[in-house]
Amino acid sequence: MTQTVIVSILLLNFLINAAHSAPKESRDSTIDLFVFRSSTRINFDSPKTLFFSTIKSYITSRIDRILPGQLGNKNESMLGHVSFKYSCGCEDWKSSLRRERMVGHTGQKNNQAAKQIFKGGGLVPSVSIYTDGHLETDQEVQDMLDSYGAHPEMVKVLRLKTSCQVCRNFAQFVDDYESSGAYKNYTLVYQPRAFLKGKSSVDAAGGGCASFTAGALERSGIWGKDSEKIFTDLSFTRKIPFEIITPIEGEGVKLDPVWKSEIEKVSQKKNQFFGPWTNPRWDHWNGDKTLLIVDPEWFYDWINGAIAHTVLESKTVADFPSERSDNSLWLGSSGSLTSIKKQIHQQQILGSNWITPYLRSNKVKWLTSDSPYPKFGTLYVDMTR
Repeated sequence: MTQTVIVSILLLNFLINAAHSAPKESRDSTIDLFVFRSSTRINFDSPKTLFFSTIKSYITSRIDRILPGQLGNKNESMLGHVSFKYSCGCEDWKSSLRRERMVGHTGQKNNQAAKQIFKGGGLVPSVSIYTDGHLETDQEVQDMLDSYGAHPEMVKVLRLKTSCQVCRNFAQFVDDYESSGAYKNYTLVYQPRAFLKGKSSVDAAGGGCASFTAGALERSGIWGKDSEKIFTDLSFTRKIPFEIITPIEGEGVKLDPVWKSEIEKVSQKKNQFFGPWTNPRWDHWNGDKTLLIVDPEWFYDWINGAIAHTVLESKTVADFPSERSDNSLWLGSSGSLTSIKKQIHQQQILGSNWITPYLRSNKVKWLTSDSPYPKFGTLYVDMTR
C-alpha cells in the first residue's frame, strides 16, 4: 500500500513538472507565408524555355514598375519571391529572440543577374553569389504586400497555426542565420538547410528567398517526417553543363569558387546570349555538376495545389478568388470542379496532397473577409495536434 502511494505521488509530481516545463501560450502561434509569382512565370522545362521566360519576365517587370497607379507594381519581382511572418504566442517568452517578425531573404538589388545574362553569361546567374544580400525588415515585407494589392492573382498566402515550440524553433533559425552573417550571400548555390545542419561554414553559406524559407520550415519541425519529400517537391535539380556558362563577375557579384574553378577548365568564355545553350533539351548535353534550386514559383504552386484540394473537398468554387494565368489554376465562379480536377491531373501540382490529412480533420479554412490579409485571402491550416 505504501509503495503504491509513493509511486502515485511521484507520478503526479512528474506530470505537474511536465506541465510546467511545456511552453504556455497566451494566444495562437502562427507562421504566415507570402509567395509572390514572377512577372510571367519562369519555365524550367529546358535551357531554351528558361532563357526566354527569364528575359520575358525581366522586361515585363521593368515595364510594370514604371506604369502608373494600379496598372503597375513598383515592387514586381522578376523571378518571384517568398517572405514570411512569424508570431509566437508563448506566455513565458524568456528569450532575446523577437516574438514577432516579418522577414524575407533578398539581394542583387542592382539587377546583377540580368546584366550577366545580357552580357552573354548564359546560366552564370545560377552559380553566382550576390554579395549585397540582406534580410528584409517588417516594413519592406509590408510594402511589397501593399504593392501587390491590385494584383491579388500573383500572391498566395498560407497561414500555419503551430505550437509555441515550433514557432520558437522557427524564430531561432532566423536569428541563427542572421547572426552568422550568411544572409549577406544571396545565391542559388547554397542551401540554408545545410547551414542549419552544420554542413557549411559562414564563408560557404547563404541562400535565396525560397531556400531560406524552406530552411526555416525544416528547422522548426513543421514538415516533420515528410521534410525530405516536401523539400524535393519544392526543388529543381539538374546536371548543369559548364559549356553553357560563361564566368562573368563584377561589383557585388562573384562565382562560387568550386564552380568557378571547374567551369574555367571547360568554358571558352564565349558570349552565350544566343549561344548553343538555347537548345530545347537539357539532355542535349551531358551535365557536369548537379545544381539544386528551391524555386519561389514551386512554392506558389505548392500552396495553389493545396487550395485546389480544398476546393474539391468543399465541393464548391464560389468562395475562391477568380484567377487565370499561364500554368496556374483557375479557381473562380466560372471554373468547374471538373476543370479543376483536370488541371490538377495535367499539371501534377507539386506536393499538393500534403493538405489532405488536415482537410479530413477539419483543420483547413479559407479566410476572406476575416483574413489577416483580406486583399488576397488566406489558406489557414491548423497544424497543432
